[in-house]
Amino acid sequence: MTRIGLFLLVAAVVGSAAWAYHVNYKTRNALDRIDVLRGQIAAEREAVEVLRVEWAYLNSPERLTRLVAKNNEDLQLQPMGPEGFDTVSSVPFPPRTAPEAAPGTLRSDPVVVSERQPIVVARVPQPAPRPAAWSRQ
Repeated sequence: MTRIGLFLLVAAVVGSAAWAYHVNYKTRNALDRIDVLRGQIAAEREAVEVLRVEWAYLNSPERLTRLVAKNNEDLQLQPMGPEGFDTVSSVPFPPRTAPEAAPGTLRSDPVVVSERQPIVVARVPQPAPRPAAWSRQ
């Protein structure tokens, strides 16, 4: 073997060793970063669970009943029953007009819901069907 061939062989071995060394440390850094991220994910999941438990406690009916009883004099709360609700038709809506649209894009037909106010419903034309080559089988 000639000296040039031996030199090229040694250079190739040194180059591949340097490449393997670089890949090894790059992989170790990536694995360390994954460990850090997994720890952060676990901490965030624990924080979310704590918040869920706190939310459940804050919205528990027993706690809310105690708070209402304690602060009833200051807040003057009234019990709520079905008679506290009304129908949508009893709400005085302002007059509504059809929006101006470019010709051919939208078609507006008035639909009368109650005697008070017509509501305009916009109908959008249906899109063209896809070519058969796009459909999944």
